[in-house]
Amino acid sequence: MKLLDMPSEVLDQVLDIYTRIAQPENVWEARAVCRSFRNIITRKKYDRSSLKFGKWSPKAARTQVRGIPDSHLRAFLYYSVTKAYTESYHTLAYIEKTADELLAATSADTSLAQKQAYMYDIIEILVAAKDRWDWNSKDILSGSFDIIVMAAAVGNLDFLVHEAPSLRSMTTAGWYKYGSGGCPLGAAAMTGKLHVLDYLLKTMPRPVIDVFLSDAVRSAILGRKVRAAKILVQYFHASQIAPAKKWVVEFDWIQIVPKSDSVALLHIVRPLSDRWLRDRFHGGLLGRACVSGSLKMVRYLCQEILDDTRISRKERIRQLTEVTWITVAFSSRRILETLIDFGADITDDHSLLLKATNNLPMLRMLIEYGCDLSSCTPRSLSKHFVCCCTADENLLGYYYLAKHGGARVSFYIGKDPGEKFLKGSERWKDIAHNIRSETPHVPGTAFYGSGLLNLGF
Repeated sequence: MKLLDMPSEVLDQVLDIYTRIAQPENVWEARAVCRSFRNIITRKKYDRSSLKFGKWSPKAARTQVRGIPDSHLRAFLYYSVTKAYTESYHTLAYIEKTADELLAATSADTSLAQKQAYMYDIIEILVAAKDRWDWNSKDILSGSFDIIVMAAAVGNLDFLVHEAPSLRSMTTAGWYKYGSGGCPLGAAAMTGKLHVLDYLLKTMPRPVIDVFLSDAVRSAILGRKVRAAKILVQYFHASQIAPAKKWVVEFDWIQIVPKSDSVALLHIVRPLSDRWLRDRFHGGLLGRACVSGSLKMVRYLCQEILDDTRISRKERIRQLTEVTWITVAFSSRRILETLIDFGADITDDHSLLLKATNNLPMLRMLIEYGCDLSSCTPRSLSKHFVCCCTADENLLGYYYLAKHGGARVSFYIGKDPGEKFLKGSERWKDIAHNIRSETPHVPGTAFYGSGLLNLGF
């Protein structure tokens, strides 16, 4: 029995459920609804005595889907979950994984061909029911855009060919509400449907493609689809987009490519010039790789810097060293160790110690690797302390520095010992009182690191 052969009243129930999932108030509601469906189809027995109509709930949902075969319901769930995740491009990469997991909960032996067949059945329902919907009403399904985007995401080329007139006549205004993952180009790119991508590039109006092309590349990067990214980037460079805008767009891709942990994608999207490596904002591409936590990408970029014979060795070491601050700020100890192994020099940069005051393990690591404590002068520490001491961890960090630095450090406590520290933190008010009782001269209270031992150090 195919879905199109279902009784009309059952089909109406399916469409009603679809509209509930396709039009959530927010993505969290969509996920909650999908979880409800998962509970329905994985339950062995229904407690029919407790079923009730009215308010949307798992129990009410069980009533609405009664009579639909499990295989069809699984297929519908697969489609609904895909739809629910489509409108957020950064989660679209997990469409297939999420859907496969949900299907596996009820049918471990369902083949990929069967899943695709289910998808085609669902889209057939939507096509067959087109005459029931007011395509100009945003309260129903926001026109045929939803269906076209989903057909692109799941690779249903037959349906896209059927909707070719709609594709050719569409303007950019119809796609803006969806973002990069909502445009069919971005949906096909993120799920890696190359045959759909090729068809869309030949069918969609050129102005629409030019507007969403850069977002489609972003979708391919976030979905880790190398071949899709390569096709789109080649198309992008051959387009008539202004060179200045191209550089801005490529710079945008560079900011997200470290998250993909893919060197192949890095080579595809990197600009033709070498400015990407020398960008000083946040340490350039290497800095972004450090923030992303991708050890693979960091090692690759460090080696590329060291192999660059166009610059002196001193400059290469400087490029490695200048990203250590952002690594410390984001508490990436393994990344910092990697940078040091490749030659980054942290011994003369006491500012790293000040940036690590919220992370005692990082502080200890910096000291172990030879970061120069003697450069932490009383003036530098006290000035930084007054400006940045806003959390318990900062207080611990500065006390740790004062103890291990062996330098005389002046801290301004204020007339009320707790005023300049954490308001509402009784623990640190007590510590502030202890410090003031030992060093009664305010402001400019002075104490030695060794005097902190009685505070728990």
